[in-house]
Amino acid sequence: MNFKLKIMPYVVALAMTSITVIAAEDSDEPSADPEFEKIVIVSATRRAENVQSVPISLTVVDGDYMARSGINNLKDLSTHVPNFNMSNSSQVTNTRLIIRGVGSVGNTAVEGSVGVFIDGVYYPRPGSVISNLLDISAVEVLRGPQGTLFGRNTPMGALNITTNDPTDDFRANTHVSYGNYNDLNIGTTISGGLSDSIYGLASVNYTDRDGYGYNELTNKEIGDAEDLTFRGKLLFDISDTVEAKLTVDLAEVNHTGAIVELLPETNSPLFIGTTQALYSVPAGSGDDPYDNVVNQVNDDKATDSQWGVTAQFKIDISDFELKSITAIRNWENDYQDESSLRIAADLVPRNSFYSNGTFSQEFQILSPEGDTFDYVAGLFYYKEDFDVDTFFDAGSDYCSPTIFGIVRGQLIAAGMDPTTAMATALGQANACGGFAQDKFVTSQFRQELESLAIFAQGTFHINDSLDTTFGVRWTNDEKTGSFEQQLNNPFAAIFRSPESTPDLNVDESKVTWLANVRYQFNDDVMGFFTASTGFKSGGFNSQGTLVALGDRRTFANETTENLEIGIKSSFFDKALTANVTLYQTDIKDFQSRSFDGLSFVTTNAGELRQKGVEIDFKYSATDNLNFSGGLGTLDSEFLSYPNGSGLPGGAVQNLTGTANHWSPKLQANLTADWNIPLSTNLSLFVRPAISYVDNQNIGGTTNQNPQTIQPSYSLASLRVGVEDFGAGWRLTAFVDNLTDKGYCSTMFDQPLGGSLGAVNATNNTTAIRCVVGAPRTYGLTFSYQY
Repeated sequence: MNFKLKIMPYVVALAMTSITVIAAEDSDEPSADPEFEKIVIVSATRRAENVQSVPISLTVVDGDYMARSGINNLKDLSTHVPNFNMSNSSQVTNTRLIIRGVGSVGNTAVEGSVGVFIDGVYYPRPGSVISNLLDISAVEVLRGPQGTLFGRNTPMGALNITTNDPTDDFRANTHVSYGNYNDLNIGTTISGGLSDSIYGLASVNYTDRDGYGYNELTNKEIGDAEDLTFRGKLLFDISDTVEAKLTVDLAEVNHTGAIVELLPETNSPLFIGTTQALYSVPAGSGDDPYDNVVNQVNDDKATDSQWGVTAQFKIDISDFELKSITAIRNWENDYQDESSLRIAADLVPRNSFYSNGTFSQEFQILSPEGDTFDYVAGLFYYKEDFDVDTFFDAGSDYCSPTIFGIVRGQLIAAGMDPTTAMATALGQANACGGFAQDKFVTSQFRQELESLAIFAQGTFHINDSLDTTFGVRWTNDEKTGSFEQQLNNPFAAIFRSPESTPDLNVDESKVTWLANVRYQFNDDVMGFFTASTGFKSGGFNSQGTLVALGDRRTFANETTENLEIGIKSSFFDKALTANVTLYQTDIKDFQSRSFDGLSFVTTNAGELRQKGVEIDFKYSATDNLNFSGGLGTLDSEFLSYPNGSGLPGGAVQNLTGTANHWSPKLQANLTADWNIPLSTNLSLFVRPAISYVDNQNIGGTTNQNPQTIQPSYSLASLRVGVEDFGAGWRLTAFVDNLTDKGYCSTMFDQPLGGSLGAVNATNNTTAIRCVVGAPRTYGLTFSYQY
């Protein structure tokens, strides 16, 4: 791995430097205030505010909480935040970020329903945030449209992630973790002054683990992963009124794919018989779909890499604050030899190459605080190039026995005698072999996006208790694109069609707005009401399909209308904080997905309503025992969806009155933190946590297939350790997924199921594939900080 070889010396150098300096220093003071005594400051409104004063539904998780809870990535984070979820599929690029039951897949050109912003910079593709979170200050999960202040429109919510800035005094920390599956995680951060006016920070983290799965067909381990991230910052204190910051980040993830099993209850005698007859190995691998054992071709190899450079300037002029954020980012994902059918045959392996380059420029002006009226206004320009190249190879089992078997079966079913059918099928298989086998189907998708937005949000402080806020944003998105698909072997027509759509175009403008009333009943209780709108632009279907899409390759925009009423409160001398929000979100022209047997197609549904309650709380029961948690309810209903996706083998259906997928009625989480003092600075801590997710349909397409319902489940974790605040070290033993609960992260229909006998058109069922969640993991972590 070239990236690894280039940056690994920095890992070693940083780790050795931090350990050497830390070992030479000592402190008699605790390294940080106890977690529950902190006043949590967030930047959701572009100003630093106490989270209890911000009139929106949000959950904030700071870096200390993440370290103590073992939250290394967004998937870990989702078990600690109500009404937020992250799912991954067989492709890592197919990452879905979900708030309030709505989220867009990441391996298409569909705009994200949930925006991701790191240090004010927009990350357009969810697949680009799969790597470990590095040196985090805080993650703010903002629920509901954030359409008037953030760089891109976010119709369902946003993740506002801030990383630590350089410090003027020297600070360093390092950690080493080792667990089962040979899971190694090592990282370090160094920060300090380089001169009187220049400060620097460097962070690096490396993880490497064996695979969670085993392939009986090849007697090989599958699912291993390696992750390397680096971030460097320079902070220039140019003058009393001017500050500049330069950030460079790099990340690379290498892995061999997810563990994808066949749910045995969805298997069928015809599918088993067809695969047995054709490939001498029946579909499936036993009765336990969560044992991480498969019996299929699984040669996936993927490399996900990105880099970015950000320049930020802050200028104070007569109590006004001017900001400029300039960012260039590049993300690439190469996914090769993907076993697209997940059966025991070398059949149509897929090679996908994703490339995404962005440039963004944002200007902000923040008025002085303390006046009757304050405001934030700005200009945002964004340019993105997104390319997807996909190549299918025939595979050694495609022409024979697959084409031979399919043609022979079809001819016999049509009434031809077996001998003639066999001879005809053999001739077809030989003809298939005479055409291209490598890259026998190729497709190229190209998209260019140019976006311009003007936004402003102002707050009237009517009196000491009452505030009103109004925000507006105008956005113009211009997209151009093209899609070309070639069949270099005519026998590929059983799952792809040639298509040439060179002049795709979307050009649209939209105004979104926010109105908010906040009332401070007393020092401990604040109530708010918000009405807001969101917008997600239209776009293009970027994947090849069984039937050429033509005009259907373009889909329209969707809009969001959101109402919230909430209360933020504290009791018992602030020992308990409890925040409650009631919400209703209506999505018009919802961008939904259907499945054609091998590919997904995005279309516009009618109208979807998501409503419910969100609760966050923290409770300090004693000086040494604290609790935190959350609960989210979700009532989902399509108000109008007359032409919904059909069940397997079935026609379109009226889905009005049904629920959207990824919409569990209840999500909940609870974490306890018990510290037992052993001496002045030494303490024992116990930190159990549990999360619960109710039944939900997690199928890849919105067709309400009961086969893709994931039953409710709970995930428990436990951390036990010892820490010395004076010496700055902590030793933690951890267990995640304590009960080794088996569950699916995503489900999808068996690709090419109709041709392989997996679809029962009478019962409208098919074989269902399950992307298996992580099993029980455990290990030890040692951290040291100064």
